[in-house]
Amino acid sequence: MQTRRFHCDALSTGPVPDGAVPEREARHLHKVLRASDGTRVLLMDGEGSIGEAVVGPGRSLVVEKIVRFPRPVVRIHLVVAPPSSKSALDHMLRQCSEVGVWSVDLTRSERSVAKPSGKGAFERMRLHLIEGCKQSGNPWFPRLGREPLEFSAAVEKAVSMERAFFGATRMESADSADSAMFPEEGADVAWMVGPEGGFSPEEERRMLDAGIEPLSIGPWTLRVETAAVVGAHVLSRGSRPARG
Repeated sequence: MQTRRFHCDALSTGPVPDGAVPEREARHLHKVLRASDGTRVLLMDGEGSIGEAVVGPGRSLVVEKIVRFPRPVVRIHLVVAPPSSKSALDHMLRQCSEVGVWSVDLTRSERSVAKPSGKGAFERMRLHLIEGCKQSGNPWFPRLGREPLEFSAAVEKAVSMERAFFGATRMESADSADSAMFPEEGADVAWMVGPEGGFSPEEERRMLDAGIEPLSIGPWTLRVETAAVVGAHVLSRGSRPARG
């Protein structure tokens, strides 16, 4: 049976401090799964470490071993206009974690029709990112911007990276994902995805003027959530220059 994974804020060998495992996680472990003494679990701190732990008396947890993972060579920073459906946004966030997106920022653009709002919106989105990591085993929880970025701020963030791309299915000059070349030692790469209907011509011009490269990930029109996840996955596996 697969060992269950749980979020743990403070990870070190030995007894897990009170409160290190969030209440929702502890409740699921002890009340829903009814874990008994000797049950083995994996604890994730979201910062690249996974601890092998065992349930002890009094619902205690003891970490016996910690495995630390290196940062990914290519770190994808997704900047995306959220899809119109809340369920599509939630699904996109979980899949972003599964493919290893490094950070997620929502943005507003001319054709945006959705804006996550309401009490607890940030925490809800963050939980979906964590759930995706728990399901997939990705030890790095994606960083999530607390507030949506205005388009100008999104462009500024993108151009601060080593490489920056935006989804452009209609532009004949757009490169294919196969041509994306990153430094052999790694790179922070921005991937900008527009809303339903895509970026406006004016927004595309502003991105091009800023040095953000148009990139096609296929000949067909994709949903926002599909383009975000597929593009992030393709770019994270981008080719690297051959050794000289």
